Amino acid sequence: GALRVLRGLVEITRDGHTNAIECPKFDGVERELAAFAQVIRHGDTHFNPPEEALCDLAVLHAMLESGRSGMAVSPRCDW
Repeated sequence: GALRVLRGLVEITRDGHTNAIECPKFDGVERELAAFAQVIRHGDTHFNPPEEALCDLAVLHAMLESGRSGMAVSPRCDW
């Protein structure tokens, strides 16, 4: 199978059949970076703990490893 993510669309291909799922705009990364900039500028409290950031990176790493190996990879977030 395969998974392809485009802006506003996710395509899942399995057994030669592709299913397209429309997704609304998601600006979570943009909002998170804006919140981080706010913390730097004004010293506000940032609500995302470092452990959550590490888990985000673990998910990205698992996605890349899965793409490289062609196998399912579970994120390791045990800190």
